[in-house]
Amino acid sequence: MLTPRLKSELGPARLGRPAARILALKGFRMGRFNLVGTTTTVARTVSAVDLVSGEVAVTMACADADGITVGPGHLVVRLPQAKSQAAQAASY
Repeated sequence: MLTPRLKSELGPARLGRPAARILALKGFRMGRFNLVGTTTTVARTVSAVDLVSGEVAVTMACADADGITVGPGHLVVRLPQAKSQAAQAASY
């Protein structure tokens, strides 16, 4: 069994799973630093999904007990497609 630390160091692609690709990253602002010892959470919302291309638009921000530390910002990621889905998309 892999530990969470080992999984994060190896990354999904090295574990035999395809990884999503970040296509765009916009609007993030560093409000203040995330200090050691504080709990920081990441809030995210999916705002759009394109089933044909596999692209997903997400809005996200990091916050601690005192409010937002980083963000909010927007990113677009492309999720991996199953081989059968990729073949169908290529045939159109």
